[in-house]
Formats: sequence, C-alpha cells, structure tokens
Amino acid sequence: MCNKIEQVNSFPVIASVLSPTALAMEISQQYPIGEVIDCTLLRAYVNDVYMLKTQSGKYIIKVYRASWRTESKIRYELEFLFHLHKNGVGVSLPVHKTDGRLIHPVVAPEGKRYIVLFHFAEGEKPSPPFSDNKYFLLGRELAKLHKASKTFNTNYQRFELNIQYLLDKPLDAIRPFLQEDIGNLTFLENLSNTVREQISCLESKGLSKAICHGDVSMDNLHYAKNGQITFYDFDSGGPGWSSYDLLGVYMFTKYDKRQSRWDAHVKGYQEVMKLNECDIEALPYLHVMNSIWALGCDATIWVQTSGLWRISKEHLDNRINSLKNWVETEIDR
Repeated sequence: MCNKIEQVNSFPVIASVLSPTALAMEISQQYPIGEVIDCTLLRAYVNDVYMLKTQSGKYIIKVYRASWRTESKIRYELEFLFHLHKNGVGVSLPVHKTDGRLIHPVVAPEGKRYIVLFHFAEGEKPSPPFSDNKYFLLGRELAKLHKASKTFNTNYQRFELNIQYLLDKPLDAIRPFLQEDIGNLTFLENLSNTVREQISCLESKGLSKAICHGDVSMDNLHYAKNGQITFYDFDSGGPGWSSYDLLGVYMFTKYDKRQSRWDAHVKGYQEVMKLNECDIEALPYLHVMNSIWALGCDATIWVQTSGLWRISKEHLDNRINSLKNWVETEIDR
C-alpha cells in the first residue's frame, strides 16, 4: 500500500511556496552570480520574494504567482525598467541569465511560474519619522519616472490602470459576496457610478497620464546615503493616470494629518512636471477606485488561497464603512 501511494502524482494545489534551497540551486545554475551563500524567503504574498546572497553580492528573486502575469506582461515590465534606467531613473534592474534571457520559467505543482532575478536596490528602506525633505525627493523622482515614461515604446502588452481594471472588474468580483447585503451593494454600485462619471469628466478636461509604478510608497523604494532613490516592485504598474502614483503619499498624509509632507511631495513633483487642477481633483475618486480594486483582490486571489474569511461580512462591513466615511468627508463635503 505504501509503495502505491508513493507512486501517485502529487495532489493539485492552488499556490505553492518554492523551497529556498532548491531555488538557490536553480538560480546558481542559470545565472552568472557566483557561489550562493544563502537564500531566504522574505515574503509569500501575491508573488513570492526571496533574498539571495552570493559571493558577488545580494539579489532579489521574484517568483510570480502562476497565471498572475503572462510572459508578455512581465516583459513589458522589464523593458520599462531598462528604459527608466537609461533615462536616469533609479530602479532595481533584472539580471540576465547565462543564455541572455531575463525570465526563467519553472514548473510548480500548480503550473508554470516565472522567475526574475533582480539586483538588490542600493540603500535601505526608509523608516519613520519621515521628513518633509524625503517626500520632496520622492515627488521629484516620481515625476522623473513619469516624464521618462512618455518616450517608452514596446511591442509587449500590459493591462491599463483604467476604469475597467480598477473599478468595473473588481466590482463584478465583489457582487456575489453582497447578494444578501443589498444596502452595501447599492452603496457600492451608486458610488462606482459617481466615480466613473467624475473620472470620465476629468479625463475630458485633461487628466494627466503616464506609465505608473502602481504602488508608490516608502515600502517600495530604497534611499541611499547619497540621496539616490531606487524604485522597485513594478508588478502593479502600467499605463494610467499620473495621479494614481500620488495616491500612496496622499492617503498616508491624510491619515497622518501632516499636510506639510503632502505639500513637499507635490512641490518636488512639480519641480520636474506640472500637475493640473484635474490631477489633484481626481485623488479622492482614485482612492475609492483603489479601495474597490483591493476588495476585488480579496474576492478573487485571497478567497482562493486564504479562504472566505478574507471576504467575510465583518471584513466587507469594515471596508465599506471606511468608504462611507471617506465619501462623507472628502467627496460629499
């Protein structure tokens, strides 16, 4: 009986975590990085991230979730990084394999997963307290990123950070979990209609566009001692509204009640590129879109891998009540 069980194929899984030891061996055989000293899992989330230490230095291994990003979408991301680097924007660059390729596929129990090895971003992640000057520098570097994106061209495809991606699709995913809560569902439907109308109106008036990082915050960059900022983790990025990349700092300074930080951030940005009235006016509505997008992730990715508690009635009530408070204080005021 034991021999028969051992011969059965592995049971299907939704998401696996690759062994750091086996991953280090695989990477050392595929990349010209010298002898591996250590490989440690830093985070198992949408994608899995590992720290790799070798005799030649430190690297970051990113293992994309199966079916999360197509190879074309990843190639878009990597080509954009090289374009930004060429234009003087600090980014963590991918490392070429020995055969010259940038993406390394492996077969995991749930299917094909793509691996990209990145150079470790110079410097360190900033820690509180955050000074106004740090936000000024971040705003200036973000504007440089957006300015450089204007000349980026590629044949690869990427999703757009637009109404359909950030609002319509997530709302479709959330609806089945609110069928017995008509009040909250109606609120989200009505709010989505308002946001859709307002963003469309602002677009017609000149809402600025760029290729966005998609998740700009102090969590996704390093500051070096010489003041250089290095951005990393562009997984959420794509063509969208410039304001969307201002959202992280906008929301943090809203909750932190430090207007001077937001002012410094905008001042730094406008030292390189101008923001128009539409770009600022869009921010409260973009926060709503980002919140609904996050709920959509709860209803799709996290329900599959963590369970229904990630989209429980209590969780939905808390998130939707937060949106109700936001509408009352920032949109209907």
